[in-house]
Amino acid sequence: ALFVSKNRSGRGDAFSDTSLSFYYGNTSYVSVNMISESENTSGKTDSNGFYHCQAGTDLHGDSTLSDDLELYYCEATVPESKVKADFRKEIKDILEFLDVKLRAKDSRQSIQDLFRNITPKAVHTAGASWVEKAETCTVDGAKGYQCSTCGARYYEPIQAHHNWELSRVVTPATQEHGTGEYTCSRCGETKTDEICIGSGFTDMPAFDNWAHPGIDWAIYNEVTNGTSRTTFGPGQGCTRGQVVTFLWRTAGEPEPKSMTTPFQDLKPGAFYEKAVAWAVENKITSGTEPTQFSPEATCTRGQIVTFLWRFMGSPDVSTETSRFNDVVPGAFYEKAVAWAQAAGVTAGTSRVAFSPNDTCTRAQVVTFLYRSQMGTGPIELKDLVGVSMPTKDLMRWNQDGNNMKKELEAAGYDVDLQFAANNPSRQVSQIDKMIEEGAKVIIVAAIDGWELDGVLAKAKAAGVKVIAYDRPIGSDAVSYYATFDNFSVGAAQGKFIVDQLDLANAGDKTYNIELIGGSPDDGNAYVFFDGAMSELQKYIDAGTLNVVSGQKDFESIATEGWSSEKAQERFENLLSTYYADKQLDAVMCSNDSTAQGVAVALENAYDNDVYPILTGQDCDIVSVKNMLDDKQAMSIFKDTRTLAAKTVEMVDAIMKGTEPPTNADFTTVDGAHTYPAFYCD
Repeated sequence: ALFVSKNRSGRGDAFSDTSLSFYYGNTSYVSVNMISESENTSGKTDSNGFYHCQAGTDLHGDSTLSDDLELYYCEATVPESKVKADFRKEIKDILEFLDVKLRAKDSRQSIQDLFRNITPKAVHTAGASWVEKAETCTVDGAKGYQCSTCGARYYEPIQAHHNWELSRVVTPATQEHGTGEYTCSRCGETKTDEICIGSGFTDMPAFDNWAHPGIDWAIYNEVTNGTSRTTFGPGQGCTRGQVVTFLWRTAGEPEPKSMTTPFQDLKPGAFYEKAVAWAVENKITSGTEPTQFSPEATCTRGQIVTFLWRFMGSPDVSTETSRFNDVVPGAFYEKAVAWAQAAGVTAGTSRVAFSPNDTCTRAQVVTFLYRSQMGTGPIELKDLVGVSMPTKDLMRWNQDGNNMKKELEAAGYDVDLQFAANNPSRQVSQIDKMIEEGAKVIIVAAIDGWELDGVLAKAKAAGVKVIAYDRPIGSDAVSYYATFDNFSVGAAQGKFIVDQLDLANAGDKTYNIELIGGSPDDGNAYVFFDGAMSELQKYIDAGTLNVVSGQKDFESIATEGWSSEKAQERFENLLSTYYADKQLDAVMCSNDSTAQGVAVALENAYDNDVYPILTGQDCDIVSVKNMLDDKQAMSIFKDTRTLAAKTVEMVDAIMKGTEPPTNADFTTVDGAHTYPAFYCD
């Protein structure tokens, strides 16, 4: 196992946010410390030849700790202003560098076994390789490598898999899917699955991909046979020579009346020779210049739909209903685009953009042809709902976003789901695009509500309804708020402490307590705190609960970003200042991430037989494990599936013109904004 903690070796403690220790198994100790240029006196940088990043490094071997515990100490020097900002990024590079050394000592394990985002090939040069353990149909195998630079051995998994081979065609595939029986060549297991006429192409899009039906149709009708025996090239651009050939084949390969053309750049006998002559006769194209056809030039989307429109007889169509903002009035492709939209040939690259000057890919060309020939009809656009989530990296937001998307689509809406990578500016631009695309409702889990003022004002002016999702936003553009009963969450935490300490029957006994709040930029943090204090305040006023530090107001106990590290740092200071010789009975932590920081601080700096009660919420996996290990007393589970489902109900009601479900009015902390809300249990 790898134990990760703050550096307790005595080295580099000046920057507590930039120092970590790694106890690797029971034989190696890795200390990673990042210092500023002004503190670096060694002057050594990257002398070992392995470590490649912005910071210089010096790796030290140190046997002073004990005979059987080897210390690796890695020190990186970075500009003063970037010490803390760059630490997390540089840690990954440092660990990759240390991985080389550790693998050399023990090839059976590596840092990668414990940090899955560390990639050995970032530092090793793969030399000889071998199959250490063959995979089976159900059990992973392993492939071994030996680094040609350092000689270290390392291993990567070989994923278990069946070797499916088509053993029998049950229903032949045409331009419609057939069925086939597949047999695993290793274990003999069989399955029945779909087959398509393009299944021989290694780059064939999946069955549910928009391009799949058109490619099947094109292959079956011999419009094209692909770019090679095994590839279709769906993402490749289509040349003018290829496009007129596709159209000519779709028309049945009619003989042109004359092979004479004015074009001097056509190769006699080329695959497109008859197709070009036929296209000129039928006024599908007149070339790029009077004497040039440019058969190898790549076609744009505007050119393709124009060729296809003319191929279909140039049907008259109104251009007034076009929803595409980038179609220039009077352009050669204007009527063709309007026809393609009305006929269901293409819905554009977005709801408001056709992208006429973009390269038209082979997959797009055969799809346009397929839809025009099969009469698929207009592509109906459903009402659009935007869903803006903070990040995809946290499981909670990832699940919430995808749950809502699935339920909204099942309810009959188009959904634009975006994750903003915890970048407020990116969230603003994503919401702005949703407004431009014509979203009627936008669900926003704000990263920083203050940054959204401008874009939400734009949404309000456009008549877009905004639902604040589980994080309040201080804006009069917000129409509704969907969240949990966060006051009750805080109250449950406070009541747990009251019950566990039996404060109602405490008599003259006094208990010591400290308070850890949430992030000041999250309006929920104030609500959690108020809920907890609704249970605790009377005991604090009566002296039954004693906040030894005196830090009782929210501003004093807030934790920026709900950071475990910041909670740990603050609590270590509280322990050293106020609890060197005192017993701590309870810590009211607003959520699990702050409770985790407090738990580490207690392990590092608290020496008392009585372990305090720690509260939390969210049921993070780490905190649930801490509860099993008696390092945290409780947590509150909030089923976000319920919240997502209730939000979908709100959207559906708004779209249908009925009153969305609400059960409370929410007022922002500053009292400036009030909007109807639904509080889930």
